[in-house]
Amino acid sequence: MTRPSHEARGSEDTIGRTDDIDDETPKTTLRGVAKVPHVQPEAQLRTEQQLDQLTQRMDQLIEKADEIIQRMNQLIQRLDEIIQRMNQLIQRLDEIIQRMNQLIQRLDEITHILSEAAAQMRELVGEMRYVRKTLQAHLGVVSRRMESAVDTAVIRILKKCGSERAHRFWTVDGKGIVFEPGTPVEIDAMSIDPPIAIEFTNELRADDIERLLKKLKFLEVVLGITNPSAAYIAFEVTREAAKMAEEHGIEIVRIPEPYVRDEWQSAEEDEEE
Repeated sequence: MTRPSHEARGSEDTIGRTDDIDDETPKTTLRGVAKVPHVQPEAQLRTEQQLDQLTQRMDQLIEKADEIIQRMNQLIQRLDEIIQRMNQLIQRLDEIIQRMNQLIQRLDEITHILSEAAAQMRELVGEMRYVRKTLQAHLGVVSRRMESAVDTAVIRILKKCGSERAHRFWTVDGKGIVFEPGTPVEIDAMSIDPPIAIEFTNELRADDIERLLKKLKFLEVVLGITNPSAAYIAFEVTREAAKMAEEHGIEIVRIPEPYVRDEWQSAEEDEEE
């Protein structure tokens, strides 16, 4: 037996409906089968709207998820760049540490060299102190011999001039008659009768002769000493000074001279002893 078609069943449902029964009560066909409630158009429209809203919300969520995934990819890329830079920084730090270790090693070598140099310097300082002490002793002997030689030269000059005594002369040209006002005027050894001025120096130069000539002029103008003679005792004499001294009649006595050479020989012998 064949089942009735959809149209046939619809006809049967129409035939089986009674007008006095509520629409919401279950419908039965003539055969006693329950009928599905009829869906109103408003409810169907509301369901479709809900589905559209749900679909729209899903699309928004998918779009938001895509944005989140994109941002996560960008963040991952950024993290990869940071990690790469950190690796480069670590590599650079390793190089710096290696160079620092080399520098520390070099400083250790320099410290060792400086320690050896300091020990050598201490030895050198000890030797220099010994040399200085020896030189001081030698200079003391030589200085005494030089003073003795100068004294001997002064005595010979005075005897040659007919004088027996000389003294150190010192005054000030307060009024600026010959020198600048307030300039000290000093003569190493001076005799009044006969008048003679004697000066000492290591190396006699032309300007030394010029100053001595000014001092002689000061003696004549201020003290009234007539025609004072002069002599210079020196160890070295320049050609200009020797020429100027000869022109002005100034005697130059160089040390060592024959009459004091024995004194120098004695000083060398004392040093050797």
